[in-house]
Amino acid sequence: MHPLKHIFISYSHKDDDIYIKLLRKQLSVLERTRSVRIWTDQDIRAGEEWETKINEAIEMADLSILMISANFFESTFIQEDELPSILSREKKSKLTLFPVILEPCAWKSADWLSKKQARPQNDKVICDADDQTKKALFCEITNEINDILFSDTTSSTKSEKMIQTESQAVHCGPFVHLMCDRTGQVNEFRKSFLSQSEKNPKKPQFYVIHGKARNGHLSLVKRLKMHIVQPFANKQVVKKRLPLLIKPGWPEKDDTQDDLDVKMERLLDTLFQEIFNQDSFYMSDSFPAKYVLPDLIQSDPISEYADHAVLIAHRIPAYHWDLDLANHYISDFMSCAEKLSILDAMPLIIVFFNIEYPIVAPKKRSFFFRKKTDPIKEMEKNIRLMLNNWPGKNHCKIIKELQMINEHHVTDWFNSHQKNLDESEKFKAVDSIFDNQEESLMVEIEEALKKFLPA
Repeated sequence: MHPLKHIFISYSHKDDDIYIKLLRKQLSVLERTRSVRIWTDQDIRAGEEWETKINEAIEMADLSILMISANFFESTFIQEDELPSILSREKKSKLTLFPVILEPCAWKSADWLSKKQARPQNDKVICDADDQTKKALFCEITNEINDILFSDTTSSTKSEKMIQTESQAVHCGPFVHLMCDRTGQVNEFRKSFLSQSEKNPKKPQFYVIHGKARNGHLSLVKRLKMHIVQPFANKQVVKKRLPLLIKPGWPEKDDTQDDLDVKMERLLDTLFQEIFNQDSFYMSDSFPAKYVLPDLIQSDPISEYADHAVLIAHRIPAYHWDLDLANHYISDFMSCAEKLSILDAMPLIIVFFNIEYPIVAPKKRSFFFRKKTDPIKEMEKNIRLMLNNWPGKNHCKIIKELQMINEHHVTDWFNSHQKNLDESEKFKAVDSIFDNQEESLMVEIEEALKKFLPA
């Protein structure tokens, strides 16, 4: 079991209460399935001293969601009482800030907020979205908060004390790869990666990893980085090090008919923000005047890896996947690489398009009504068909779809990595992990298996 995590939500009562209702509704899944306690001032009971209760909640919070609006900045209590306490805890690294921009306001004028990555991305605001999109945005926010609170986010420093071997990476250290039933994906990547790298080590490589959200897209990328990319890159250099891993988002799809150049500019904006947020050493004055790929590749954080490898893993909710944008992105990268590789100023760049299909609770079948087309399943079907027929497959490898994990896969893991357990102990362990379910998502399995790692 994880220790209890506390989330404090700061908001103005003058704002439409639909925002707080939608957010709490989405966050409720964390309260029911994870060790999470959500707190707002609506939880103060009659007779309780409200100011004391708010201060206590802030002191306990591991993460604070700030519902940003003009009303938020106008509120005297928020600005003079709540916010100083929240920022003080953040400064001591006791709390994570998670700003959500509800409505247009001059939030970038606030020094404490201007350099923070806010949601939604790309200067969008919640109030402009229709009802379904609002739900989708708060769903994405919930998934991201879950990752912040429960994923292994320990990152490697530039001066890594030691380079882990494959066996060490599987069992301990900052990267814990507990993946079951991913041999097919690993072998597919290894074959393609080594073949392309031996032909041209400076040519960018592109891969699609697709499957249900929380099915281990990013942890698969980390495993490929540690087990395949790192050993290959370290053979080419004198000074051994870890490859750089960047985890940007992907531009949201909207109803506007933006041309590809505008979409590409939004994508590069997201990518630049993530790269320069990797390290506080790179301040905003390091940003180029215009977002273009050559500047990105030659920027300080990337140029440090000119003799090594850089992995870019885009997290892409399926409803934001844009095939035309992906083609344009690949084409620009290829063109840029041809020019820069001559100067030997370009690292080996591997780009992952991590497409996440939404998780939907199964619906009960009705024998009285005709079965309706499920829009989610239809979207998944269309994306799979699109990927299979993608002309860009010549430059982009489609990795086998990530599937759910069943008891047989976990039993195999125990047989490989926990040979000290007898059969009855293995059976009991597997049974406790699945709790009468036939299968589970990879992220849930990884969390459960950490309890069985050697100390």
